[in-house]
Formats: sequence, structure tokens, C-alpha cells
Amino acid sequence: MVEALQIIIVVLAIEAITEIISSSAIFEPLRLFFYNKKWNFLHSLSTCGYCTSVWVSMPFAVLFPFQLLPVYSIFNQCTNIIISVFFYHRLSNVIHESVYRVINRIPFILFLNKSINIYGDEPEIINIEEESDGNHRRN
Repeated sequence: MVEALQIIIVVLAIEAITEIISSSAIFEPLRLFFYNKKWNFLHSLSTCGYCTSVWVSMPFAVLFPFQLLPVYSIFNQCTNIIISVFFYHRLSNVIHESVYRVINRIPFILFLNKSINIYGDEPEIINIEEESDGNHRRN
């Protein structure tokens, strides 16, 4: 039970850190810096959540590796860490995609996302003008 809870916490942390790095306004100056300096690898890494999660998973895999192989050699330790990196990376992406799809299928949450501009989408601007007879019409 403890290991399952640990996996859930680690994967949620990886997903959250990845989202902050690749999509938040806080890291936008850094992403623009990489873009302006023509550092394509770092720019791609910082704007692609799928790519970023691999790198974010690495320290977590070192700190919290799965013990799939018995730890009696450095080779087995490294193998456990590599497997952990890809497991954490993939599971964090599955969680991210699941949450993203649920949010975009619920109209009220979709409205909230557009109004607070989480994903960089421009909210739809509706012009309402009053006609001479007192009725309102949408443009």
C-alpha cells in the first residue's frame, strides 16, 4: 500500500512540475530565451510536455526506483532506475492526457479554462449591441 501511494504521489509531482515548466507563465521568459537564442533542443524540451516529463522523471527515478531486479550489482541498479524513468514518464503523461480530456469535455470547466486562460487560448469575445427597439443582438 505504501509503495502504491508513493508511486501516485511521485507521478502527480512529475506531471505538475512538467506542466509548470512547459505551459506556465512563470517559465515563459525562459522558453522565449531558449527560442531567441536558437537553442532548439532546450526550446523543444521546455515547450513539449511529453519531452519535459522524461527529464523531470529522472531525479524521481533515482530517489524512488522500482526494485524489479535484485540489487546485487550496479547493472541491476541502473536497470531499475532506467525502467523507473520510463514508467514514471509514461504514467504522468497518461494522467495528464486523462485530466486534459475530462476538463475539455465538461462545458463549465471549459468555460473556466477559457476565462482564466490556462492553456493560452484566447477567449471568444462576444459583442452585444442594443437595437433601436430595445432588444439585444449578438455580433
